[in-house]
Amino acid sequence: LNKKLCNFTLIDQGNLENGFNSSKFDSEGVPTQKNIVIDKGVLKTYLHNTSTAKRYKTKTTANAGLISPTPFNVIIDGKKGDVFKDIKNGLWITNVWYTRFQNYSTGDFSTIPRDGIFLIKDGEVVKSLKNLRVNENMLNVMNNIKLLGKKSVHLKSWESELPIVSPEVLVKNVNITKPKL
Repeated sequence: LNKKLCNFTLIDQGNLENGFNSSKFDSEGVPTQKNIVIDKGVLKTYLHNTSTAKRYKTKTTANAGLISPTPFNVIIDGKKGDVFKDIKNGLWITNVWYTRFQNYSTGDFSTIPRDGIFLIKDGEVVKSLKNLRVNENMLNVMNNIKLLGKKSVHLKSWESELPIVSPEVLVKNVNITKPKL
């Protein structure tokens, strides 16, 4: 990640109060904790169980799952403000679904905006849109986070078993496509 551009921190917290996947202990009986995975765009740690920690000569992060290290509650944090105040021209996408990764190694994915896509011009919502697709790369998205909203919410869906705590996220330069009709 580009340290100069990244305005976010990624945390996994197994002992998050009222977290959807919170637990006092991981699957190996190690007390869960807060792990800062990415701090202001800088990778700080990988998640480890005792086996992977031993293999890579480090300490467990208390993330043992039944087979491999696993996150508990992912938290997005960083520079906060009024995301709508900063949008002069762009799209407001309220929700996405059918997110599919074309390449897990590089982070290439596509997803379909759901529930609401709104066109913003001169800071005002002017109309709703439909039939758009986001075709992006996770590293590009993370490097283009400009601002996070002030209020975080707990999210979990049928499509993603991993719970996340996140505010609204303002991302610049997102690749949007529309099918030819």
